[in-house]
Amino acid sequence: MPERVARCYVRLPARPPSGHCDANLLCGLPYATTDDAGTPLDVGLTDIGALPDAGETILILDARDVLLVSLQLPQVTRARLQPVLAGLIEDHLLADPQQSHIAIVHRHVDGHATLAVADHAWLKFLLGAGGKRRTRMLPAQLCIPLAESGTTVVVEPLPGASDSSLLTIRTGAHAGYGIALGMAHASDWIGSRLGSASTYADGAPPDNWPLWITGADALGSIDLCQFDLSPSRRNAASRPGFARWRWAASLTMVALLIGILGINVHWWVLARQQAQMRAEMSRLMLEHFPRVGTVVDAPVQMRQQVAALARTKGQPLPGDLEDLTDRLAKALGPIPSDAITEIQYRNDTLHIRLADTAKVDVDAFRQRLDATGLVPKHVEGQWLVKVRS
Repeated sequence: MPERVARCYVRLPARPPSGHCDANLLCGLPYATTDDAGTPLDVGLTDIGALPDAGETILILDARDVLLVSLQLPQVTRARLQPVLAGLIEDHLLADPQQSHIAIVHRHVDGHATLAVADHAWLKFLLGAGGKRRTRMLPAQLCIPLAESGTTVVVEPLPGASDSSLLTIRTGAHAGYGIALGMAHASDWIGSRLGSASTYADGAPPDNWPLWITGADALGSIDLCQFDLSPSRRNAASRPGFARWRWAASLTMVALLIGILGINVHWWVLARQQAQMRAEMSRLMLEHFPRVGTVVDAPVQMRQQVAALARTKGQPLPGDLEDLTDRLAKALGPIPSDAITEIQYRNDTLHIRLADTAKVDVDAFRQRLDATGLVPKHVEGQWLVKVRS
C-alpha cells in the first residue's frame, strides 16, 4: 500500500448514552482506503490514532447521533447565523440546543435548508482524537443509496450486541435516521413501518465497505465540520501563544506603520508650507525694508520697522501712551476727567484708578472701552486697559 492514500473512510460508534467520551470507544474502528480514482486499497480495523495517513479522512457518524431537520432559514449574515440556528431547532430537540452542533447540509431554492444536529462535545472529541488531519464528517443515513421507492434501509449487526440490529434509514435526498432493534423484531418493523423500502442486509466489517464508500462520495462537498468545528477555526485554536494571534498582530503592525507614515507625511507637508510662508514673509520684508539686512523673524522685524516709520512721522502707534489716552478720553463719556485719581503706563497698558466717589456705570464703561478697541480689566480697584491685539 502506498505511504499516503487519497481518502480514508471510518465508521464511528454511537455516542455513549452517558455522554462520557472515553478513548476506548475509538479502538478497533472499521476503515477503508482508496486512491484518487476511488479504487479500494485496504480495509481493516484500527484505533483512530493509528489510521492510515491520507489526503482526506471521512468520518461517518452513526445515524442515531445525527438529527436531520428541514427549516426555513432567516436572511442573516453568516456571522450571525450560528446563534440563530440554536433558536430555530429548539422545538425539535429534547436536549439543550446550546450543547448541540448545528451544520447546514443543504440549502433549498425555496429558502429552506436541511440542518444536521449532533452533540457538540462528542464531535469535538472525535475530531480531537483524530489528530491534525484533513477531516470531513458525514451522517451515515445519507451515505446509503437513495431508492426510487423513496426509502432505503441498511440492516447490519449492532456492534457489541449479538442479538440486535442497527437500521440506517434514508427517506429522501437529505433525510433519514437510525434506530437499533432486536433481530427478531427488525423484519416485522421494516415491513410495518417502511413497506416497500429497498433493504440492504449489510455484512460485518470489513466486507461491507463498497456501499458506504459509494454513498459518501456521492455527497460531494457536504461536511458537518462547520462554524467552530471548521478546519480553519480548529487550526487557529490549536496554535500556541502568539501564533494564534499572528494575523491580528500583523494587521495591527501594518496599521501602526501606516499611521506613523501618514503622520510623517503630514508633518513634511506642514513643514514645507511653513518654510514657504517664511520665505514669502522674508521676501516681503526685504522688498519694503531693504536696509534690514539679515531677516531673522520677519513678522517681528516688520512691526519694528513700521513702528520706526510711524515715530519718524510723529504718528502714535497702537498701544503707545498717546494712543491709549486718546482712546480712553473717547470712552469716558459721562465720567468726568477729574474722577481719575491715578494713571500709569506700563508694558503697553494703562493703569487707571478712579475716585471712590465717582459714579460709574461699569457695564456701560466696559462697552465704551470695547467700542474704541480697548480691552478692559478691573483688578483690585484699578482699570487695566490695552489695545485689542
